[in-house]
Order: sequence, then C-alpha cells, then structure tokens
Amino acid sequence: MEGTGDADGDGVPDYRGADDNDGPKGDPDNDGLTNEVEKSLGTDPHSPDSDHNGISDYIETDEGKAIDTDHDGVIDALDTDSDNDGKPDSVEGTGDDDHDGIPNWRDPDDQTGLTGANIKAGKERGAVLAGGGGASFGCSISGSSSFDYSFLLILLLPVLVRFILKENEE
Repeated sequence: MEGTGDADGDGVPDYRGADDNDGPKGDPDNDGLTNEVEKSLGTDPHSPDSDHNGISDYIETDEGKAIDTDHDGVIDALDTDSDNDGKPDSVEGTGDDDHDGIPNWRDPDDQTGLTGANIKAGKERGAVLAGGGGASFGCSISGSSSFDYSFLLILLLPVLVRFILKENEE
C-alpha cells in the first residue's frame, strides 16, 4: 500500500493519485529532470530526448540548466545541431574525438583540440602567444597523422615564460 506521501508534488496523496508522475516533482520519462524543470526549459516531460538526437535532455541540459552552446536562442536539448557546425548532434554523438574536454556535439571544431589529435591532412591550425612589448610567437601545425603535439608545449613553455617575463621587465 502506498503511504500518504505525495512523490510528484501534485497535492494528491500517492495512494489516491492515478499517476504518481504527473505533478511538478514527477518524472514520467525517467530522464532525471522533473516536470517542473522540463516545463521551465520547454522540453517534453514525456520524452527523455526532446529533440530526438540520441542525447538525453538530462545530458544536453547539464542536469537541468538551459544550455545554448551556439547562442542561437534554442537550448541544446531542443537544437539538433547544438554547436552550429553543420553536423547533426545525432551524427557527432557524445564522444570527444579531439580530447579537448568538449563533447563532439558541443564542439564546433571536434577534429582538433588542445592536444592536436586527429589533425587532418592539409588542415592547418595556428596559434599565437602574445608577450609583452608586442612580441609574439606564431605556430602552424599541418600533418597527416593523429599525433600528439602537446609535448612541444611542455618543451617550449619554460622558454616562452622566460621570454615574456624578460619583455615585461624592459
């Protein structure tokens, strides 16, 4: 027998309510978001994946927040291309191909990242590090293999820091 509690917060005790998931605290689609949260976000409380892209509303909203990765006015849970890179979220998925800590469906450049992984042949990536006095270093990486260039940063970092500090002293 159900107790006198009201799990879904609809004001009807559970033992009298026909549906214990129809109130604001209910979660009929079992996606981890309450009806109250889904209503505030505009997502479908009866579908765990409101935009039908294979990524749950719970994940696309970072557990219930209105996240709009591409700032187009449509939250990720309702946007079929959350990063506006022309590739549907359903194709990109939740992986992190470039190992930069940003899932592919939120990463408009999911082929290159902080480690330089998955650099495509002929696709250049540049970086500029600005130092004091207008000094800067330029770097361009082109390649045809999935090579981790992070070791270069480790080797060059002490030199760059010394240079920047020296420029700032002058």
